[in-house]
Amino acid sequence: MSHPLSRISLAPLFAFLTILLCSNASIAQTSVTWTNLVNASASGNTLTKTSGCGDCAYDAGAISQQQIDSTGGYIEFSPSPGKRLFAGLGNDLSSATDYNNINYAFNFWASGDWDIREGWANNRASGTFVAGDVFRVSVENGVVKYYKNGQLVYTSQVTPTYPLVLDTCLVSLNAAVNNAVINRTSPNSNVIWTNLVNATATGNTLTKTSGCGDCAYDAGAISQQQIDSTGGYIEFSPSYGKRFFAGLGNDLSSATDYNNINYAFNFWPAGDWDIREGWANNRASGTFVSGDVFRVSVESGVVKYYKNGQLVYTSQVAPTYPLVLDTCLVSLNAAVNNAVINRTTPNSNVLWTNLVNATATGNTLTKTSGCGDCAYDAGAISQQRIDSAGGYIEFSPSYGKRFFAGLGNDLSSATDYNNINYAFNFWPAGDWDIREG
Repeated sequence: MSHPLSRISLAPLFAFLTILLCSNASIAQTSVTWTNLVNASASGNTLTKTSGCGDCAYDAGAISQQQIDSTGGYIEFSPSPGKRLFAGLGNDLSSATDYNNINYAFNFWASGDWDIREGWANNRASGTFVAGDVFRVSVENGVVKYYKNGQLVYTSQVTPTYPLVLDTCLVSLNAAVNNAVINRTSPNSNVIWTNLVNATATGNTLTKTSGCGDCAYDAGAISQQQIDSTGGYIEFSPSYGKRFFAGLGNDLSSATDYNNINYAFNFWPAGDWDIREGWANNRASGTFVSGDVFRVSVESGVVKYYKNGQLVYTSQVAPTYPLVLDTCLVSLNAAVNNAVINRTTPNSNVLWTNLVNATATGNTLTKTSGCGDCAYDAGAISQQRIDSAGGYIEFSPSYGKRFFAGLGNDLSSATDYNNINYAFNFWPAGDWDIREG
């Protein structure tokens, strides 16, 4: 399979641009690219059965080119109403279309009902749906979970084998898997604790082991790892029966008062929790039990709070960076268990290769020789590539010069603009247009 990458073609001398490339699979969804189509047609990321037997055979389907590995991720889609079809995650990469090849599947009926099938195992859970409902099959920490409109409906007891793809079985004519997307998770990192006060770290678990018991905010620590404006999250399980705070903050000192934590879950011995943002209390509240997992996340510059994967509050306060996992342990033996951090992949400066009549200065490329304004005779491509997981290139064009820049799958040293599959074309007068080949 060809892989698009950034390419520029420079016509005038001294035209230049600055490009950044990022493969940010940890946050952004990517539209599914379909492959191995049988009796089906793809229109963008929607798959429809267009031939074969109507409602009488499991004879149509396709799989996603993109795959999910053991780091996790999910597929998400909307099923067509009034049709019979299956869609979910499977590790069969062939063109087989029988539903039993889908390891973790939603089964949709023409009547508007759904159930869950895992291979031949039927009816793991069931319900109803209408047009526009969104279904997700997710791999989270090695566990497969099923969601409808963001609500967990079933947790599988079967351990997955990788890689997994979005797999389908379309039974009715015109049955469709609409607007299918895939998200592949960047792996979590265990938190490394620093600035410990009256606390002990055992791996990525932090426990209060000295100081005053339940009478002072005198213990805690922060993570060595930091989250910057590209985003990410921290996640942990709270100890039950103890008082403490944990969340994201930008105080990098050894201070242990909870008001230094900008975005905190506050846990009480009775099994209650609420949200504190500095001195601001009770932004949301609820209960918890041992083993529940809490997350504080920065998504597109917005802080969000989750319990067991369900959103419980969205902050109205814009974050200041960097952020760390910060804690305030009140009760003796209060513990922040199994703390992990996930940081969104940052942009990477382009590394130029295959330079022709051009010079690279860092991630800036400039035409320095060849014919001025009379030939498509200069350019280069990036060493980095974007695959089906998605990503982007970003740059600032020089003004008053003619050149092209965009994404293409020609890996040679050719410099003609028609080799760029998806290009911006910049004119000396300050105009631009888009060329595709």
